[in-house]
Amino acid sequence: MSEIYSYHTFILPFIWNVEGISSRDVNAFPKCFENNPNWISTNLEEAHRIGDNGNIISDEDASLLYAEYQYFNPAARNAIYGFDSEIVHNYCFNPKFVRNKGRYIIEKKGIKYVLMVNAIRLKIYNTGVALFILECENLSSPEFAYQNNMSAVKNINDYGRRISLPFIPEDPDISVCADSLTLEIDGVGSFTENMRSFIEATRKKKDIFDKVSLTHMSDFVKKILEYGGDYSFSSNYSKALQNKKTFYIYPALDDRMFTFCVVCNGEAVAHYTRTAKNGKYMFETDDNMSMDLYEFAFVDPAGECSCRDFKMRSDLLEKHIYRRWLSYGTLFTVVNHSFMTVSSFKPTCNSALTQYFQICCLSLAQRASIINFQREATALSRTIEKQGKTIRVKLITRILDLQERFIAFQNQLCFTEISSQEQAIDLYAMIKKAFFIEKESDALANHLENLYNAANTNIDFSLNKYGTAIAILAILMSLISFCADFSGFTSLFIKDGLKGLPLLWAILGFGCVAAALASLSLLIYKRRK
Repeated sequence: MSEIYSYHTFILPFIWNVEGISSRDVNAFPKCFENNPNWISTNLEEAHRIGDNGNIISDEDASLLYAEYQYFNPAARNAIYGFDSEIVHNYCFNPKFVRNKGRYIIEKKGIKYVLMVNAIRLKIYNTGVALFILECENLSSPEFAYQNNMSAVKNINDYGRRISLPFIPEDPDISVCADSLTLEIDGVGSFTENMRSFIEATRKKKDIFDKVSLTHMSDFVKKILEYGGDYSFSSNYSKALQNKKTFYIYPALDDRMFTFCVVCNGEAVAHYTRTAKNGKYMFETDDNMSMDLYEFAFVDPAGECSCRDFKMRSDLLEKHIYRRWLSYGTLFTVVNHSFMTVSSFKPTCNSALTQYFQICCLSLAQRASIINFQREATALSRTIEKQGKTIRVKLITRILDLQERFIAFQNQLCFTEISSQEQAIDLYAMIKKAFFIEKESDALANHLENLYNAANTNIDFSLNKYGTAIAILAILMSLISFCADFSGFTSLFIKDGLKGLPLLWAILGFGCVAAALASLSLLIYKRRK
């Protein structure tokens, strides 16, 4: 750990199953990587054989995996390590080529931040979402001394996570993104996303429409996913439809990757845990220190704090700082787009890089899955809202399928508790709150219930229309039959003259009164019901 100043892990949740599980098998996306020799499965086959895992290279790897495995309860393990549950498929991009050999180069205004790549991972979930994970290390050495400080760490986190332009500026110098992002792997190749060149190439409106996809997925991510395989990946929906071996994928959240950072430097620890004379921490009383910590926690570039009001900033920091070990020199912050750790205690850093990292991945999968379900529910509701359009059985089947998959998601992936450890309980609750998971999950459950009820109402209305038509037809047929029979019936009463007419009218009147009372009773019953 003394050779590392900071660890930087970037996580991109994306949606691969755009049309829903019913139209594409849950194993369709994992099949893209099964026969690709560059993507190695890291699922645990059996709990007692963790040493056979393709991601284990050293004894330290096995030791860390053992501690991580013990941390979670059995239900959470199935959603993290795979086994034969089909909940998640884990892959790692060629560890022998990548491990401490790959480089993630972030260039901004002439400065190159060079991170060593520890691993490139992929987690594919049966809910139609996946996580692309890029694990990097900021080495503590004379060669990289210029990036061994908190200002550089902030810039690395912010520029390294932005894989797509949130807007197209007129001047490339005012872009919030890096000028370029490059992933270099010896023996594999170099993959670059050049944002500066893209901005310069789209100065005209016509160029923007020709070259921009509104669901843009970074090129270097797509190139790594398809490297050495038979399948390709595109953020162009029309292009994906034209080729059965092309998957349409796009980010589940926004244009940024989730940032997971661990700073294991003693000076940084002392800096952020300094106390004032009144016993409070400096970030609670000093405006400059407050901005400094806010930039780190909320992933702002150095010197560009996005919250300028001290009171609001203090409230946000109080809400998003986990204070359990703060007095011992360990700082955790949890935000909806980042998880940050500052500690010089090796066991704590190891726990963050393994156990807390897995908690973040699990929570991101929950968040992305809910968003994917919401997208499907919205698409189905648009069909129901069209007036005069009858709901077909196929649509009802899709609604029921969506409900079944959401229930499976709640039981297989969206857990109330994942570990009995106190820190895990606290941090998992903070992460779920920051990600709005419970709130969005409850809202989605209500949405699906309303969708189902609306579909049933539409079907009942359609059936009532058909029932009314059939009833009217039956009444007409009955009237025809009645008229034919009535002529013979009346002859019984008037064969002796007009003496039998009063009895006939009495029978007909009694029948009408009985029919009216029956109709009134049925109407009152329906209203009460």
